[in-house]
Amino acid sequence: MKLQFKNIAKLIESKRIEAKLTQKQLSTLLGYPNAQTISNIERGYCNLPLKTALQVCSILKIDVDLMADTLKADWEAKLNNILNNEVEL
Repeated sequence: MKLQFKNIAKLIESKRIEAKLTQKQLSTLLGYPNAQTISNIERGYCNLPLKTALQVCSILKIDVDLMADTLKADWEAKLNNILNNEVEL
């Protein structure tokens, strides 16, 4: 499986580690029942749900503009891959 969201993966993982939080702790703070969603985000398999982006910024002390730029970069790359028939929809 090709990593689709590598920029947000790096950002979330590095900021989570910097904040000294486990995946489970971050998941709990975001209201997820387990760490699987955070694990998938950090491995680049799925993107951060937009509805939680501001909450993640607050918890991990991420600048909102940096979060927006990171999310845009990943979505632009995914769109380019789709338009170039490099990934399945």
